[in-house]
Amino acid sequence: MKSGRIIILIAILGLSACTTTTKMNALAQGMSKSAVVNIMGQPDSTAAKGDIEVLTYKLCRNGCMSMYDYYVQFKNGRVDGYGKMGKKTQQLIATLTSRSR
Repeated sequence: MKSGRIIILIAILGLSACTTTTKMNALAQGMSKSAVVNIMGQPDSTAAKGDIEVLTYKLCRNGCMSMYDYYVQFKNGRVDGYGKMGKKTQQLIATLTSRSR
């Protein structure tokens, strides 16, 4: 009986991992921030400066065995880009969160 519960738990975790791709695939250029939050949920962090804003999400893949950082970038309040976080996006976020000296 205990092994049956473990199998069910693994299956549930595996199915929840599928929502990562589904959620990201539901995004589109030009969407509003409220539409994105409706689909993706509340972000793990945000950064903004001027007309640029970036929301970041930690999402699981591979049956939740791995967590990856994803981003949604807005320009003038509309989606300008989104996807898996890379070095360029990390540098952009660092620029947005750095304080002017």
